Amino acid sequence: MMRRRLTAACCSALTLALALSTTACGGDPVTAAGGGGKEFAGKTLTVAGVWSGAEQKNFQKVLDAFTERTGAQTRFVSTGDNVSTVVGSKIEGGNAPDVVMVPQVGVLRQFAARKWLKPLSATVGAKVDSGYAPVWKEYGSVDGTLYGLYFKASNKSTVWYSPQALDQAGVEPPRTYEEMLAAGRTVADSGLPAFSVAGEDGWTLTDWFENVYLSQAGPEKYDRLARHEIPWTDPSVVRALKTLATLFSDDRLLAGGRKGALSTDFPGSVEQVFGPKPQAAMVYEGDFVAGVAEDEFGRKIGEDATFFPFPPVGTGAAPVVSGGDAAVVLKDGRNQEAAMAFLEFLATPQAAAVWAAEGGFISPNKGLDLGAYGDATLRATAKSLVDAGDTVRFDMSDQAPAAFGGTKGAGEWKILQDFLRDPSDPAATAGRRRRNAAVAFVLPALLLLGALVVYPVLFSVGRSFFDASGTRFVGADNYTAMFRDPATLQAVRNSTIWVVVAPTLLTGLGLVLAVLVERIRWASAFKLLLFLPMAVSFLAAGIIFRLAYEEDPDKGVFNAAVVGVHDVFADGPSYPGARARDGEGVRTAADGAYETAGPVAPGGAPLLLGLVGVSPADVPDGARPAAGAASAPAGPGELRGVAYLDFTPGGGGHPGRVDPAERGLPGLTVEAVRGGEVATATTGADGAFRFTGLDAGGTYTVRLPAENFAAPFSGVSWLGPALVTPAIIGAYLWIWTGFAMVLIGAGLTALPRDALEAARMDGASEWQVFRLITVPLLAPVLTVVFVTLVINVMKVFDLIYIIAPGPVQQDATVLATQMWLVSFGGGNDQGLGSALGVLLLLLVVPAMVFNVRRFRRSQS
Repeated sequence: MMRRRLTAACCSALTLALALSTTACGGDPVTAAGGGGKEFAGKTLTVAGVWSGAEQKNFQKVLDAFTERTGAQTRFVSTGDNVSTVVGSKIEGGNAPDVVMVPQVGVLRQFAARKWLKPLSATVGAKVDSGYAPVWKEYGSVDGTLYGLYFKASNKSTVWYSPQALDQAGVEPPRTYEEMLAAGRTVADSGLPAFSVAGEDGWTLTDWFENVYLSQAGPEKYDRLARHEIPWTDPSVVRALKTLATLFSDDRLLAGGRKGALSTDFPGSVEQVFGPKPQAAMVYEGDFVAGVAEDEFGRKIGEDATFFPFPPVGTGAAPVVSGGDAAVVLKDGRNQEAAMAFLEFLATPQAAAVWAAEGGFISPNKGLDLGAYGDATLRATAKSLVDAGDTVRFDMSDQAPAAFGGTKGAGEWKILQDFLRDPSDPAATAGRRRRNAAVAFVLPALLLLGALVVYPVLFSVGRSFFDASGTRFVGADNYTAMFRDPATLQAVRNSTIWVVVAPTLLTGLGLVLAVLVERIRWASAFKLLLFLPMAVSFLAAGIIFRLAYEEDPDKGVFNAAVVGVHDVFADGPSYPGARARDGEGVRTAADGAYETAGPVAPGGAPLLLGLVGVSPADVPDGARPAAGAASAPAGPGELRGVAYLDFTPGGGGHPGRVDPAERGLPGLTVEAVRGGEVATATTGADGAFRFTGLDAGGTYTVRLPAENFAAPFSGVSWLGPALVTPAIIGAYLWIWTGFAMVLIGAGLTALPRDALEAARMDGASEWQVFRLITVPLLAPVLTVVFVTLVINVMKVFDLIYIIAPGPVQQDATVLATQMWLVSFGGGNDQGLGSALGVLLLLLVVPAMVFNVRRFRRSQS
């Protein structure tokens, strides 16, 4: 299941490649069978699943336990996240696994609809009836037939937090949703944002919504919404979104605000709470957060990292949302009897106890003794899941078709990412001997060409006239739907930008570099350096540039450079993120400044400008207590005041008054404004400021300009909607510039040097020689390079898929990525995908024909 995988899209692609190559080579190492004379001795059971790394290692121990019982050899094949694609290819190739661990309800139903599954035996059914809550049997059944046994589950209703962060703010783990938001505001007042939200991974946002909706609307409506029996415009959905908007619309509660949340993936959200530089106090997600906090950041679960259950919303009950992996038996497997016996084993508490002892595992089996779990925290999450009984609800997006509920940059994930971005309105491919010799030499190539090119093209053209299932002829419907789809139109626009910009820049850059390289001493070394990126795969280049474009200057090299240059010429704000307490005599101005709620006159008591949202650690070391400055009255024609940190850990103290322990905030700019005239002062070590020579009979507005509190410059949002396409084109230029330079350089060496020298002798400048002689003579070479690059950019896929984050995947998509997403990346509509492939082919063919004709003319 994608939401439980901690790898990036590149790792998923690598896992898929390894899985396919493993199949070709005979699979993973086979577990040695136990002693002879056992029921399935001599037989091999093949099990496929999404697990890798530690999860695969722990599941292998379950397989080993089955081997000891039955004598069956076992082989595990990791599919990566693309379970449907891998299993489908294995079935088509006659090499189907016997058992598949299916990570989504929607995928299980898809397998059943394709008639790939064998109903489970009465023995398995009886064990499910006795050992599981009825809801788990329902999620494993399709049309009343039990196909799936849920062996591994997860509790996705846990909020993980840093005890140190909550202690610093003086708050306790909340018991209601409202208390959670109130605690979050207190934490934010202490200077640390309350929540880290992984908005880049849209599935985390669906989990937020599902917990709120389940608690507010109840299990019955949750089920109806999951089955699409009520529309997504139902008032209960709007109500849940409004509830979620109270969190998502408050930037002070989110690490990095909404913008930062949209550029944070799941591992990053855990790092922001439990990493070496904490940037938030809490992160909501499932029990698998513990594994990341412990394995990646060395946190001790139960001490440095712990959780509280997702609290109930309003008058609703506390939600328990779950995910899980169901074991299914394939009809095309070679050892169905052993496969069914394996599922009977998985249904026992003994099988679950094997993995429970290793950690990173929860079983929905009521018969499993909670003492089998290795630590108290895992035991608590498992108990919460089992005690919820029939009120547990499976992750809603996992029950939906993949095109809506589980596709990166599309469907529900994209909708909620857009909602996080703007939550203000809850409500888109010479005789016979000569001919015989030609046939003899060309026939193998023709056969290969037919198998690899002609047949796929003809098949795709034919497939484009059928529906998603491939069984119903729909004529040109896929083509009309294609041009009505906003995503396809966006892909066409982006492809046009690529075709116009990338080849033009590459050809021009290659020409300039080729001419300049001729004039430097180390030309060969320079050419080698520029050509080296051609040896880097697009996958690796995508990973390199995804890291280089990171918005966090501590991670992204481009923003590190931009921020470094910016900070040389501009000072940062004094107290970024600080804000005035509401209702304490200070209001927010239209420009973001804080000003006195009414006019003030010189003389009298000093003004008290209390601020919160500043971590005590960020107050300068030289800051002194503000109490003394708060008691010094102003003289005639004088305004005095103090800007101080109005916060006491635990929420104590007196808001709006200077308590003895509260310190001033030095270095703040303060303005006194009257009739367009502005006087300026700067706060001292105790936060005091003073204006003299004022009109004793006049009134003034005292302001703290917004520049004091603005967020520090963090660089450019390279991978935001506006710049993601130019950024990816930049990565493409890095790879292909060497190619263009070397090709054009080869053309330069063939130019008649006498023509160039004659022009120089006639008095032509180097620019005139370049523009009037070199470029025209190189025109055929430049044309070939340009057209070749046009063909290549029409097929660009890897860079876009790897570099573009989930929320802007659709903004960066081109025809090649759109074709893959529609066909295999979750859409599973190969009719529409084939139509896109045909369109891509039609656009590439003219460039190919032009290149072939140019080649023939040059040969003649």
